[in-house]
Amino acid sequence: MTLASTIHDLLGQGVVESVSIGDEADKATWRVKFKPVATDAEKATVTARLAAFDLATYTANEVTVAEIARLERQQTMRRIREAIRGTDGGWLMELDQRIAILRAGLR
Repeated sequence: MTLASTIHDLLGQGVVESVSIGDEADKATWRVKFKPVATDAEKATVTARLAAFDLATYTANEVTVAEIARLERQQTMRRIREAIRGTDGGWLMELDQRIAILRAGLR
């Protein structure tokens, strides 16, 4: 998972379209592109959260939690229906195992 996708997941709120990171060590090069539906208040909240983000204190657990959240979002109704029908080739079981391994590694 890249820093940009991790930050995108953390900022989320359904108003962030994308995040780009120029130099990881220089926040001045970090950019957030908002969805057209984003209100000024939502933009301000996201901007404040980004400003408060401290890369130096960002722990491995936070990265793992963001990765778990990303994987859990892949568990769609269609995927569950395919698993019930047995037509997913074991995809859902494999995904659940990956999530369980990540959760076991949390401190």
